[in-house]
Amino acid sequence: MFPSPKTRPANRPAHPERSAIMTTSQPSPSAQLPAPPAPARPGNGLGVAALVLGVASLVAAVSFTLFP
Repeated sequence: MFPSPKTRPANRPAHPERSAIMTTSQPSPSAQLPAPPAPARPGNGLGVAALVLGVASLVAAVSFTLFP
């Protein structure tokens, strides 16, 4: 049904990027890695608890309004 991808009409040249040789510059061995980011500050979970209680109260208010 579809022609094989390896066959190409003679009048149609290959895509220029396919035939180009890809070269990448190698980093020098003396290059130092960047410092790792500081670890996240440990929390006590009060922010998550506040979000959970806020969402739960919104759900309760909507359900009490819609289903009295």
